[in-house]
Amino acid sequence: MSYRPLLNLFIVWHPQAEQICQPLAQALYQAFNRDPDHPMARGIGIPTYFRSVNQPGKDLPSSIDLNAAEHTVILVLGEACLVNDDAWGDYLADYYRRCKTSDGKHLFLPVALSASAFNLHPDVAASNFVRLFDMATEQISSRLLHFVTHALARLLDGKQTSTALGNVLSPTSIKLFISHTKREPGALALAKALKAALENTQMARFFDSVDIASGHDFAEEIAANIEQAALLAIRSDRYSESPWCRMEVLWAKRYNRPIVVVDALKLHEYRSFPYMSNVPVIRFDTELDAEDAPVKLQAVIDFALLEVLRIIYQKRYLEHLQSQGYLPKDAIILSRPPEPRDLHQRAGKRLLVYPDPPLGKEEADELKSDMVELRTPTTLHDRPLQSLCIGLSISNVDAVELQTLGLSDLHLQDAMLEIARHCLAQGATLVYGGDLRPGGFTENLLDLVRYHNDALQKQFTPVRNFLAWPLHQSLDADWIADRRDALRIVKVDAPDDLKTAAMLPQSKAESDALTGYVWARCLSTMRENLVQQTQARIMLGGRTLGYKGKYPGLVEEALLTLQAGRPLFLLGGFGGAARAVIQALQDQQPEALTEAYQCQNPSYQSLIAEFDLHIQTQNLAIQPIDYPAICKTFAKIGINGLNNGLSGAENRRLFETVNQEEAIGLILAGLAKLKNCATRQ
Repeated sequence: MSYRPLLNLFIVWHPQAEQICQPLAQALYQAFNRDPDHPMARGIGIPTYFRSVNQPGKDLPSSIDLNAAEHTVILVLGEACLVNDDAWGDYLADYYRRCKTSDGKHLFLPVALSASAFNLHPDVAASNFVRLFDMATEQISSRLLHFVTHALARLLDGKQTSTALGNVLSPTSIKLFISHTKREPGALALAKALKAALENTQMARFFDSVDIASGHDFAEEIAANIEQAALLAIRSDRYSESPWCRMEVLWAKRYNRPIVVVDALKLHEYRSFPYMSNVPVIRFDTELDAEDAPVKLQAVIDFALLEVLRIIYQKRYLEHLQSQGYLPKDAIILSRPPEPRDLHQRAGKRLLVYPDPPLGKEEADELKSDMVELRTPTTLHDRPLQSLCIGLSISNVDAVELQTLGLSDLHLQDAMLEIARHCLAQGATLVYGGDLRPGGFTENLLDLVRYHNDALQKQFTPVRNFLAWPLHQSLDADWIADRRDALRIVKVDAPDDLKTAAMLPQSKAESDALTGYVWARCLSTMRENLVQQTQARIMLGGRTLGYKGKYPGLVEEALLTLQAGRPLFLLGGFGGAARAVIQALQDQQPEALTEAYQCQNPSYQSLIAEFDLHIQTQNLAIQPIDYPAICKTFAKIGINGLNNGLSGAENRRLFETVNQEEAIGLILAGLAKLKNCATRQ
């Protein structure tokens, strides 16, 4: 069954507005999907894609399949360049019309970064734009995040009403219930300030002193409003002393409503209310001066709104996985990490599934019950990939190619980290052949291993990192020692014939043809060793130009993997070398795997000649650089030669998808089949 996401978000901007719009798009990606630089943070996980460059030879970006997901949101960053491009205007107007006739399933959300944005297209002009052009530059990003978060939450919450004449209104605004005690002037003043701040937004709010109609039952009104709202609890010194405040928190817990605590303690509280735990907390200083207060109040509202979106999305996302058969039908779904009260809500043994990442072992042990099994999507199965060594192949892709695909480096890094997370959680050992530079993917990968080891106490095998000569000669001993808990270096020596002939350069800075030849031979030797010590390989991205080596690194790793009969999983939706290999397997003659393309780099022609020279003069048993030959080899192996447990149709889905959940599901299904086959043998 083909995977269908719950929600896809597309952010659209004109290529000539890259400097203005790209930082906004990246900030939204990190807020709504995940931040690859913080791999252990509880991201929301909404698939987010970009449309910001024209397709090669065309005047328009790639198309958007509205029906590829249950819901699709098209967010348009409108400014003068977009307005002045008629082709882009027509492109967007078409999606506007299609979203408008989707019965509320899809949303077209235009943003006015300039006053001229309203001239984008006559059809789109009827839509209510998010107006940001009259705001200070430093406010635009935060205000954009606020408006888009609210729009996504309203769409997913799905509460629409119709008039007596049959007109359908926009989805109901998200409501914040401001829970506070009136016994403290500071808490009451903060509650009133939040109420006033909310009145300048599209959000709704409940404030008991003005929102309960005269003559109606106080308790019933409060309970009914909490059932439809998110609770914003102002935790002041005497908050927990108020029975009404305690009851409001309990009602919110009982109804599984989002809760955010505003920590406004001045001195202390004699007893904290235990049911206010397991929720996000934001600090607020009630002594703020008048100039700082509006910014801080808005920060509280935005923090709460993101939590509302997280809770709504995670609940619907897990239910969506359940409906598609990816989670057991009888599992109980939670939209937040579990707590003791969740263990006693239903009789009988049951499975409780909550969002990733999993709880730490100490907390899971405290919640351990013979009647309840606690799992997340990544820990649903009990380490089925134990003892399997899986190679990860990733490197950067040309920025223009990524942009054409609607992606960025954030997507590439995030995809590989999520694949790595799932493999780790299922017991695999990860093998990587990358350069150990501080920061970037390697550092984040090590952080993942540390999290699983420290929090889950699973004692996962450290990442094995293969390094070719001469890279391992200049390793920083202190840097390696500090990462000993998560990293093992495998040093691969230079080929014997190079050492015997004294051909190794004395400096990494040398850049003549001989040095390039030596580097290429050493990298090939490292990759041969790496392939022999892995049972399967996952590959995405990869440079096709600007590399050191005989062939593009991922191309060579793919070739060696397939020639050794090892299973290979190829994600082509991210472009780069992985896509070129996929094309070659299907005998499509990719341009990137031609000598003419590679010789755009002048030094590469010298490298080809250097290989030919040494093969002829030293009678070496190595192959020359020969692109027609490797393309012929790939074509002969074909898709059936991937040997990865997936059918041809499943591999073709893996070749094209940019959805992480679908890619991970396919990879894990293939790996599980391979492991089961190996176990039976």
